Amino acid sequence: MPAIATQLRLAYTAPTEAAHPRPFRTYYYGSGATFAQWSAIGRAASLRGAARAALIRLIDERAVKADIYNEDGVRIAWLSRTRDRISVYGV
Repeated sequence: MPAIATQLRLAYTAPTEAAHPRPFRTYYYGSGATFAQWSAIGRAASLRGAARAALIRLIDERAVKADIYNEDGVRIAWLSRTRDRISVYGV
């Protein structure tokens, strides 16, 4: 009986991207900041939590603008503050 030559190879499977437990990202901008110059990033488990956290930062004047993105990277809401008004869009 002829000898069977076998060669062992390691099978590599790339890890799949696991869902993040806090899929909503919020980018905060300070005064005079442009779109590319965010000053902080926040994470939240729900849209409500992300909007609440952004509103608190705007009220405390720690940010001038906040953009909220979903797990797919699509901007779904944004908040902005002027001297006497806080505007909320998309929530």
